[in-house]
Amino acid sequence: MPQPPQPPGDQITIRGSLNFVYYAALVHARCITPFLRNQVGENNRLLTFLAFIVLLVYAANDPRINGLVVLWVIGVLVEKYDTHRRRKRGELIHSYYSGTPLVCMVIPGITERTAKLLIEPLIFLVLGFLMLNDHGWEIFGRLFVNTGVALIIVELFDRRVQEQREQAVVDARIEVQALNQRVRERLGGYR
Repeated sequence: MPQPPQPPGDQITIRGSLNFVYYAALVHARCITPFLRNQVGENNRLLTFLAFIVLLVYAANDPRINGLVVLWVIGVLVEKYDTHRRRKRGELIHSYYSGTPLVCMVIPGITERTAKLLIEPLIFLVLGFLMLNDHGWEIFGRLFVNTGVALIIVELFDRRVQEQREQAVVDARIEVQALNQRVRERLGGYR
């Protein structure tokens, strides 16, 4: 008798590893996104909590991060208030939307995709590397460099998922058209 296939269990899989990388980057990026974006979806509470933990780990290494943590908490509260207010007004925002980059509002002609993949990460990578060279601000430099890399990873993953969703819609449309054609041919004699 053939044995049924076993689930991966505690084996490390490529998909699982990539999911871990994505979620780790997402949590790290969340440490900064309250300062970068507005119109954020409301279903990112777990990410927010985990980002708070990451910030506390940074703060344990250098108490100067505490000021950033306080500003971050205020930013998250403002973000939540804005999301609640928009929902009450009837605006539709995807519950997992990562937000509209503020840089798009400041610099005309910058698309959301460009801001999320290039402008935001570049700002934090440059700031981070500059701070890494200044011995008094190394902890901020590490946070900003890690965040810049995380923003790139998250955007690349999100773009790939969106491409797959779009292709699934195209595939479904083709399948429906083919199915409709076969049904018309089948029912053609009954008219």
